[in-house]
Amino acid sequence: MTNLVLTGGGTAGHVLPNIALIHEAKTALGQAVRENKVAVHYIGSHEGMERELVSRTVPNWPYIPIEAGRLRRFLTLRNLFTPFKVTAGFLNARQALKDVQATAVFSKGGFVSAPVVWAAWWLGIPVVIHESDLSPALTTKMTIGCATKAFVAFEDTKRAFAEKHQDKVEVVGIPLRTELFRADKKLAIAHFGLNGNKKTLLVFGGSLGAKVLNEAMVQAIRPLSEKLNIIHLVGKGKAFAVENAPDYHQFEYLQEHMSLALAAADIALCRAGASSIFELAALRIPMILVPLDLDQSRGDQIENAHYFQERKWADVLREKDLSAMAITNSVEAAIDEWDKRKAYLESAPSTFAIERIGDTLLQLMNVAP
Repeated sequence: MTNLVLTGGGTAGHVLPNIALIHEAKTALGQAVRENKVAVHYIGSHEGMERELVSRTVPNWPYIPIEAGRLRRFLTLRNLFTPFKVTAGFLNARQALKDVQATAVFSKGGFVSAPVVWAAWWLGIPVVIHESDLSPALTTKMTIGCATKAFVAFEDTKRAFAEKHQDKVEVVGIPLRTELFRADKKLAIAHFGLNGNKKTLLVFGGSLGAKVLNEAMVQAIRPLSEKLNIIHLVGKGKAFAVENAPDYHQFEYLQEHMSLALAAADIALCRAGASSIFELAALRIPMILVPLDLDQSRGDQIENAHYFQERKWADVLREKDLSAMAITNSVEAAIDEWDKRKAYLESAPSTFAIERIGDTLLQLMNVAP
């Protein structure tokens, strides 16, 4: 049997596309896995959220934990240990790839994936990587030289790489979970017990939640719930009490029913992670984006948000301007311009990248579709 290793971690955006790549009945790669032509293994960190997400979603995939060294973007003594953890991760990954007799590796990014890609290159195993954000992440910059093929979501991203890498870079968008497109709106409204006479606002801060977004929402919930249904994903362990808001529905996290939440949504208020906003764009859901600021990220979400804003696919609120009033005003503006914003989204990408990436991996593994 041919063995495919997937890697990526840190956020759901580095994990869910891996799962989408395999769990699609209409793709040749997904069919090859179901026919036992290809076995899937996942390499992630010991304590990252990817371990729980993979184990819960696809428990039949062997999960192999390795050391992961994260370079934090602020002064901390923990950065002194990063080189040693990265080295340990490389050694762990090299042994794991040998043990599973990996034929190919697909990396979705995140700090845990770099040593896996380097180890695969060291062993002569073909590697395919994917970058979701407009500007290449540090991990992508550090691994593209070892990649056989690199896929990106934005045309502008390709131009960010050196000339020597251009031949291996291809623009395909993001591997989207097609299950998100199958849910029925009426079923979704019934599932969440929504008021069918109101539009629905979906609020989420990414797989780890968003403290700043939640805090700003507290004072906005009651006035907004008078006009809208609200589905609010606050993040694991971040639930809080809300009174006198009958059309407000709070959840820490939705996994199995996220497709229903998206089917119910008429407007979204969320962070600007590439996977999330490409899904919303493909579903033609007008969005208000609150990108992570520079003190929490390298600025990739700010770039993503501005790219969408320039094309009128989204409105943007920066954290420094975030307040209950700002949220309320932005949501009300989105309601007033809802038809117009939906029309703008018709020019947004909606094609799936999973077939192209899957076919490339099958070719590298010499597996006939």
